[in-house]
Amino acid sequence: MCVLSVALAGKKHHGNMENAGNGQTNLSGGTHNFREKWVELRETDVEEAMGKIKEERPELTVIKVLHGSMVTMDFRTDRVRVYYDKDSGRVTSAPKVG
Repeated sequence: MCVLSVALAGKKHHGNMENAGNGQTNLSGGTHNFREKWVELRETDVEEAMGKIKEERPELTVIKVLHGSMVTMDFRTDRVRVYYDKDSGRVTSAPKVG
């Protein structure tokens, strides 16, 4: 076991975590059990993707954004942007909280 592993053993991780023990992505480092990223929605219809996110997390504001559009750089834990291709209507990247 390396020195870093020994130093971190038994301590709660507070940084970014992918697949945080429950198959879900936890970007805020908290211990909640709800999803913040939907990788499986890439290449799906944008309206269908938005519906699935709203169904799973109704408290979030889900916004459809044309791929390549300018957006603000603020991070918001109550927002998901769903980027999509104008021609195909398909999601271009995994929607995530922020």
